[in-house]
Amino acid sequence: YWSDEDDAYVAKTKEVVRSGKHFLYDALRQLGLDFVPSETNFILINVGCDSRSFFERCLRHGVIIRDMKSYSLDTYIRVTVGLPKENKKMIDVIKKVVNELKS
Repeated sequence: YWSDEDDAYVAKTKEVVRSGKHFLYDALRQLGLDFVPSETNFILINVGCDSRSFFERCLRHGVIIRDMKSYSLDTYIRVTVGLPKENKKMIDVIKKVVNELKS
């Protein structure tokens, strides 16, 4: 059965995802990365290089993202919107990997 508590949980979750997407969109713009705005809890990001290599580098820094090569999107990754602390860590790692690849 659905309750008022369920309604409150769903509303809070939607707000966390909405604000998380705005944070991530702003951070990705600052990094100069193109992305596909989303109605879901994940975002496609064009990292401009081999997405599998990008995935492996992120993994070494403790962040799991998904490379999109199996969908023929060779330079795209997919990230899930998380809690504010998780989103910040993910952006910090993406920034670190982008900088590693530039040097």
